[in-house]
Amino acid sequence: RVLPESYIVVTARHEVGVTVRECCHTILEVEGFTKADAKKFIQRYFREEGKDMAKKLLDKLDSDRTLQDLTANPLNAALLCLLCEDIQGKLPKSRTLLYLKIVECLLRRYRLKMKLPETDHNLIALYTVELKQLGRIAMEGLQNDSMDFDQSAFQDFPSDVITGLGFLSVEPAQSKQRPGRSYSFLHKSFQEFFAALDRCYQLLDWKISVDSLISDGRYSLELQQVLMFTSGMLAQTCEVAAKALIAGLADQVSLENFPLKVALACINEFKREENTFEKEMVQLFGSRLQLETAYCSW
Repeated sequence: RVLPESYIVVTARHEVGVTVRECCHTILEVEGFTKADAKKFIQRYFREEGKDMAKKLLDKLDSDRTLQDLTANPLNAALLCLLCEDIQGKLPKSRTLLYLKIVECLLRRYRLKMKLPETDHNLIALYTVELKQLGRIAMEGLQNDSMDFDQSAFQDFPSDVITGLGFLSVEPAQSKQRPGRSYSFLHKSFQEFFAALDRCYQLLDWKISVDSLISDGRYSLELQQVLMFTSGMLAQTCEVAAKALIAGLADQVSLENFPLKVALACINEFKREENTFEKEMVQLFGSRLQLETAYCSW
């Protein structure tokens, strides 16, 4: 009655509204998806018949602060629900394994959306080129303390791949003088995961060494999540490199050049689905540790 000639356009993703937002006088964004909202969202997603899956996911969230942050975004909460449904509620043992499953899930959905045939190949290996590029961009962003990227960072990507894979969100660039699109990873933990993927590829290709990685003080401070993800990925791909990393961590902790807390967090990411590799790494770490006493606060 007040504004009878007004039109309202509602979109769930920023990029959907890019073509019409220039015609809009006012743009609003819904914020404030609380922990209670996330819990209700998860319970409603699985409904009555999926109560067990909902409980497993909520229990996992209670013990993992990173996942709690992740569900602050409704899209990411839906992504976790989708993954939980996809793997029948059998949640991975480590954060690295969880994110690897999320990546596989999104790649599978991308292939379905693009009507590509089903495949038994390892999807992460199949999309190595694209994932390497994302990893390089993610690492450069963290090194420059940036979570937003303009279109020039993705000039080597086909336009349908940039957002099609599902790892990035898109919105118009803030600058009116340089119109375009701005990209960011779905959550900072995804950027850290892909940065770790870059570190892992660099280590396996002998472009960087374990010693250079551990001796860089940033990996015990602002980049420690990257080091943890890197540890978990090495555990899945190369035992030799994984053992070299553990040995290096033990040596640096013994010299008091590296915090024990971060080293133990890295070891925790060495879990595999069906074996005792993590225990082997704990024993290796302990056998090389040259300390009479150690203090660690959590």
